[in-house]
Amino acid sequence: MADGTQGRQVEERWLDTGSGPGRVVQVYVYPADPVETARRALKVHLENCAECAPDSWCPVSDRLYAAYRGERGPAS
Repeated sequence: MADGTQGRQVEERWLDTGSGPGRVVQVYVYPADPVETARRALKVHLENCAECAPDSWCPVSDRLYAAYRGERGPAS
């Protein structure tokens, strides 16, 4: 049964408590999913690019889409 712990790593991070001294804590981190990373990069670009419109994309968005498709693999 999957418990959601596959691939997690423990790292030490600085925790700033806002009041008083901060401290180092151990946190679980999970490796980024390359497909999700590529999708998010394209989404953020499309939301913020003045050149991109619903019917036309700029060269940067074309490259980001190609990277996303490359990570995702062929459509099934």
